Amino acid sequence: MVPDDATPTGPIDALTGIRWFAALMVFMSHNVPGGATPVPLNALFFNGYAGVTVFFVLSGFILTITYGGRLAVGGRHVIRDYAVARFARVYPLYIGILLPVMFWQASKNSLPDYWPVHVLGLQAWSPDVSTAYGLNPPGWSVGVEIFLYAIFPFLVVFLRPTTRSWRWAASLSIVVVVAMVVIAAVFDALGRTGLPQSDPGSAHRWLYRSPLMRTGDFSLGIACAVLWMRRSTGARYARRASLVAVIAGTVFVAVLTQAGLSNTGAGYDVAFAVPAAVLITALASSPGIGVARLFEHRIVVLLGNVSYAFFLVHVPLGRALGANPLADGFTIIGLARFLGALLIILAASFAIHVTYERRARTWIRRAFTEPRRSAGTSGA
Repeated sequence: MVPDDATPTGPIDALTGIRWFAALMVFMSHNVPGGATPVPLNALFFNGYAGVTVFFVLSGFILTITYGGRLAVGGRHVIRDYAVARFARVYPLYIGILLPVMFWQASKNSLPDYWPVHVLGLQAWSPDVSTAYGLNPPGWSVGVEIFLYAIFPFLVVFLRPTTRSWRWAASLSIVVVVAMVVIAAVFDALGRTGLPQSDPGSAHRWLYRSPLMRTGDFSLGIACAVLWMRRSTGARYARRASLVAVIAGTVFVAVLTQAGLSNTGAGYDVAFAVPAAVLITALASSPGIGVARLFEHRIVVLLGNVSYAFFLVHVPLGRALGANPLADGFTIIGLARFLGALLIILAASFAIHVTYERRARTWIRRAFTEPRRSAGTSGA
């Protein structure tokens, strides 16, 4: 079984590293500074919610280059191995963080009636934002990932991505982006972006947290993976890809600082999905060169491996550590509390990753993945 974030020829460290920055963005979005913070810096924190968009695009990219070929061929053992690997990747840690939160709520007689929906990872489908964001708020995106994992084998059969040309992939990318732009414009025109998040018809409900709409991010990742698999090779191409990575990264950060995009149709998804997709593809195409070296640094890769635990634990642990430390702006005390909370949550995440997440994932895959058939046998 090919490890997560890996191609059949080896890991793509830069794509592991980018996970950390996406998780950090989400952490920042839950600690938006107050006071007299400059608007671009405030927007940079607030728009950090776009980190989940990076995750969804990245999922489509990674799954395509890791499983696309095998799932397109088919076979019972291939589907089983894929399902086991995906379950082991997300659910043990998800439920491992959720259960203590539930027990804590139950001890205070405040466990909500909708808790079974969270156990099953279905909260993202709820029109009620309090249900979707209840218990452990970041968990809604895990529910979206579960849906995307479930439909991926069907998308592979329908799209047959590994047999397509770069022209097909480029056309799919354009179609997906145009569709996302049109849908966002329609929601803007209908005034849906001005509705409160609690409104079932709001753009926030449909464009941001709806599993169906997030299929666009996922499909964009699939198309970019095909472009990556059909890429040219050689140092000259890698240097060009490195330059593209710098440009895409700069555009992504620039978009993050735009307060006017916050809570808009484009700002909920497509404005971040496009530069993220370009950045992911360019980083994968320029290993060891330019900006990719930052994402490939061993410390960043380590943080990327810990990022899932960090993502799931940062809200419940952050609540235990106190209110937003930057509520009064970037004061010395507030900044010290912010960095202190970040380090504490990161240390806890590392401990959870090493002692539980990694071991649970390995055990499940070893226990339930069908052994490889030896070379030369039918279905090998």
